Amino acid sequence: MSPAPTFVTSRSNWTRAIGSLAALALLATLSTGCGSKSDAPSGSGISGSGAAAGSDDASPGVTADSIKIGYIVPDLGTLQESLGFKTANYGGADGVIKQIQASVNAVNANGGLNGRKIVPIIKKYGGGNDNPEYAESFCNAFTQDDQVFAVVLEGQFQNNARPCYFSRKTIMLDESLFAQDQKEFEKFSPYLWSPSWPEYGGY
Repeated sequence: MSPAPTFVTSRSNWTRAIGSLAALALLATLSTGCGSKSDAPSGSGISGSGAAAGSDDASPGVTADSIKIGYIVPDLGTLQESLGFKTANYGGADGVIKQIQASVNAVNANGGLNGRKIVPIIKKYGGGNDNPEYAESFCNAFTQDDQVFAVVLEGQFQNNARPCYFSRKTIMLDESLFAQDQKEFEKFSPYLWSPSWPEYGGY
């Protein structure tokens, strides 16, 4: 069975980018207000109960005037061509990157997140290369090399992807076009959030 389509319109990408930034504003306020992230799972990614508060670990990617956010942008161009898929032209990965940068610029021009400017770290994820090792290489790059505060995910369904970010205590904002089960949020609490969809049982 073919996977569900993940091709969306420019307007949808823009709306979701703004939604993610709004969620990040809340998380940044909670985390930097306490100067730490939480070690103890409490609450789900939907309710946000107890998220990003109350431990001794300083939040990576956060300084007095900036906050570093990672973005994964699926690049399905080569894969689509090889499989013969025909989809509407919404600008592809490069178009999404422009939308992300534009939304970040707008937020930064209006004071940033909790007074901090967003420093976006944007990486294309080649759909034709998708495998556990490839997914983990992105986690390593974001959490060890770039040391981001949070990562905005789309896709990343390899079994080792979310556990990798969770083990590095890195917030995940999941923008995938699939609702997650409540158990998934509880498993990766308090680091997994979904600004776009309610949990699966909410339908």
